[in-house]
Amino acid sequence: MNVSSDFSIDPAAVMSLANEFQSAADALGERARAFASNVLEIGVAFGLLGECTGAADQYRQLVNHTGQGLGELEQALGADAAGLAHMADQYSCVDQHYARLLGRN
Repeated sequence: MNVSSDFSIDPAAVMSLANEFQSAADALGERARAFASNVLEIGVAFGLLGECTGAADQYRQLVNHTGQGLGELEQALGADAAGLAHMADQYSCVDQHYARLLGRN
C-alpha cells in the first residue's frame, strides 16, 4: 500500500468547522423562534380588504412555511455539524491507529 503525504486532514480544524456549523444552527434556531413569536401578530395590518381577499391567510401560510424552512435549515446545519464531528473523530482514530502501527505513541 502506498501512503501519500500529499493529502492530510487536520481533525482539529474539521472539529472547529463542526463547532461553527453547530453555532450557526443554534443561532438560527434562536432567531427563528424569535421571528415566529412576533411575526404573526399582524393585528389589523391587512384590514378588512385583506381578510376579504385572503391576503391575511396567505401571509399566515407564508409565515408558517418560512418557519418550517428555517427549522429544516437548523436541522440540516446541526446534522452537518454532527457529520463533521464524526469525520474528525474518525480521522483522529485512523491517525492514532497508524501512529501505533509505526511505533509512535
